[in-house]
Amino acid sequence: MIKNRLINEINEFQDAKNYWIKALAGELRECRLPEDVPEAPFDSSGEFLFKWDRELSEKIFSRCRENHLALFTLLLSVLSIVIARFCNAPEALVAAPVFNPG
Repeated sequence: MIKNRLINEINEFQDAKNYWIKALAGELRECRLPEDVPEAPFDSSGEFLFKWDRELSEKIFSRCRENHLALFTLLLSVLSIVIARFCNAPEALVAAPVFNPG
């Protein structure tokens, strides 16, 4: 029983790995972001600070709950869209180190 489950998980991992190897094959297009934007409001720790109102916050968290998304995942997707638009590209590859112990 446990052996079969582990074999299935390994196969699912291999399938996912193969999918992404194919999806990300080929050359990556370089994207140069504009450098002449006003200085962003970073604090002394290097964190970017921004604020949104309560209504927007509730909508964002509600959307995350409805779609079973972590806020991090939603914001990473938004970042990808913004970068793609800045670069006039159909899509942008944005990666972040993630560890999920299970």
